[in-house]
Amino acid sequence: MKVKSAKIQKAPSIHSLLRNYVVVLTTMDEGSIWFRLRCCHCLVKAFDAVFCSQLLETIIRILPQKLLIALWKHLEPFLVFVPDPLHPDRRSPFDQYDTPVDILGWFHLYDLKVRRKIVQHLADLLAGWNSSHPRPARPAKTSLLGRLDEVAALFRLNEVERDILGVIYLKRTNHLFDQLFDHGIDRSGNRRLTDTILTWFLPYPWGKVAQAIREEGTLRRMGMITDDIDLSPEIAAFLSRLTDEPLSAGYFKRCRSAALPFDKTQVAPRDVEVIKALVANRPAGKGVNLLLAGPPGTGKTEFARSLGQALGMDVFEAIILGGKNRDENVNFRFRSIVAFQAMYGGTRAAMLVIDEADALINNGQGFFAALFGDTQGKAVVNQCLDEARNVQVWITNRDEGLDDSTCRRFDYVVRFQKPGVAQRRQFWHTLRERYQLAATLSDQDVERFAAEFPAGVGGIDVALRNVQNLVREGWDRPRILGLIERLLVSHQKVMGIRQGPAADTGGLRPGLASMDQLGLKNPDQFRRLQQALAPLEHRGTGQAPDPAALPRLRILLQGKPGTGKTFFVRHLAERLDRPLVIKTAADLLNPYVGMTERLIREAFEEAEAGESLLFFDEIDGLMRSRALASRSWEVTQVNELLTCMENFPGIFLAATNCGEMLDPASVRRFGFKIEFDYLKPDANPAFYHTLLAALVDGPPPAALAARLATLDGLAPGDFAAVRQRFAPLPWGSFTHDDLLAGLLEERAARHPPTRIGFSI
Repeated sequence: MKVKSAKIQKAPSIHSLLRNYVVVLTTMDEGSIWFRLRCCHCLVKAFDAVFCSQLLETIIRILPQKLLIALWKHLEPFLVFVPDPLHPDRRSPFDQYDTPVDILGWFHLYDLKVRRKIVQHLADLLAGWNSSHPRPARPAKTSLLGRLDEVAALFRLNEVERDILGVIYLKRTNHLFDQLFDHGIDRSGNRRLTDTILTWFLPYPWGKVAQAIREEGTLRRMGMITDDIDLSPEIAAFLSRLTDEPLSAGYFKRCRSAALPFDKTQVAPRDVEVIKALVANRPAGKGVNLLLAGPPGTGKTEFARSLGQALGMDVFEAIILGGKNRDENVNFRFRSIVAFQAMYGGTRAAMLVIDEADALINNGQGFFAALFGDTQGKAVVNQCLDEARNVQVWITNRDEGLDDSTCRRFDYVVRFQKPGVAQRRQFWHTLRERYQLAATLSDQDVERFAAEFPAGVGGIDVALRNVQNLVREGWDRPRILGLIERLLVSHQKVMGIRQGPAADTGGLRPGLASMDQLGLKNPDQFRRLQQALAPLEHRGTGQAPDPAALPRLRILLQGKPGTGKTFFVRHLAERLDRPLVIKTAADLLNPYVGMTERLIREAFEEAEAGESLLFFDEIDGLMRSRALASRSWEVTQVNELLTCMENFPGIFLAATNCGEMLDPASVRRFGFKIEFDYLKPDANPAFYHTLLAALVDGPPPAALAARLATLDGLAPGDFAAVRQRFAPLPWGSFTHDDLLAGLLEERAARHPPTRIGFSI
């Protein structure tokens, strides 16, 4: 109630008070001031729902000086000094430190009539200002309104969605607006973003605001706003004018790096022709969605760049956001795609490469997706695919989680396999030219690296790019080659790639021994196999494949360890001049359900794509008798292996040390079954001469050669093991007798003497 007292005095004049008043809005552009005052007007109109003294005081603090003076002139006759019950000792009238905001802020001390006059005059004042200051039709691009318009144009937002971003931006950057939100949230009891709170600040009906911030709406679906009333980082930075670049510059960039020549990629020509036809004949205003799937380092990104270059297109790459927040990263990538479609949707000669798209599109069929539901916006993915008006190339390292509704929207899918020796050789030659290393890397070096290091194009590129400058710094050739080797080894460790098949030969290579010297229990089968392979032995890797000359051979190699099974496989690959893909049980067995079957299938696909021989070592771990199986997956992996064997068009070889454990039905699928045994005694001198004799100065004594010719039970692996043991030792520190003793030790370790009786 109004206090009637002789001590009650009129408020001082506005001129005496303004000297202590700091104008908050002097540094703001006109668009920002307009937007803030419109929010205040909407909030005052909503006072019936949210009226409180803290809100009024905060709104008054937002007013610029001109409006504050006008408000004061209306209210000055009604404002008096009112004793404060909390400070009864204060008896003086308005002192020199009071400001208009202080005096108007004593709202709760005035009687009802004065409070109503304050609210009414404030509402009338803001309404009059709002009607006389329409929104600028063409705001400056540097102003808040101009940047809001740019965001709206890029993401096709309506005016309600645009202004919601503006309100949240004010809340984010201005402590007074943050206070307004806090007061409103306290009164509503809801700490999350609600349509009710936003309606207080916007001149739109509640229904339109609710429609704009629903879960399925653009703002939330694209992650532009969050439930805790905040903006995505890049939009907040853009509205804050932290950069002078357009907003789109943060979403995608033009690809300026050189691409591999189109004919140097590992994609089949038939796939290339289909892609070219799809791109050239697409209807006006329609895009093409291509999916490139395969393990890392197989050349997917290089192919995408080469494709754009070959088609004469401007290639752009969607920027990948750093950080650990997966949902935020996924939403950012979606915004990048939508922004590109808005910027270049009408340009046929523009291509967007969406690398590392696993988190975007693999969300439909995984175990956790089935358990918890789709959390990454399958609808947004499908929208980006459906609304494409350019060529969009999606790159993923795995495609097993694609939802059916997403998968069918891709116009064409190309699956990449791990490159074989021939493809790696091509990568080495191409990248050697790109980095101008022809004088440092010889053809022999390229051949060795391609054979020994199964790194993909990404690993090769990293190695050569890092040594390029060192060549200019004057590093010599041996030092450069050593560094390349260490870089490749490091890359393979990180990628989980095992060393190539030529790395651990122990000196026993196909060119060092004859197949006729191996011990075979069924030489007739071996001779028939040689006859079947004869038409292939003169076809080089550069020649076109002749289906008639490519028999579908299934060869089972049986025998004890070290008897030459792997040596035979490498010998065969060298004779046929074919790449060799070697897989062991460690490469294929996986503890997760379905993964072993997948790895088996991928191994056959890799060999087929590279026209390679495929060799499964230790196949007894994969092809055990199904009658002995105790778990369902032991049966399914055998079934998958048999299916792949039936469909594989090339030469498949398998080796086992335990032939009796194999599934009988599986063994029948092998047309040739070669059984290896220990060397015949008369073959021992030839293996000794080839692998061991050169380690000692001078020829072996005649007595040693005679002794070798009488030894039985030796295997090619024994000679390789002795060579590995003695080759690193200093020259002259051992004799031929030491080498013979080493062979006898290897044989004794494999055939320990039989004990009779009991041992304690």
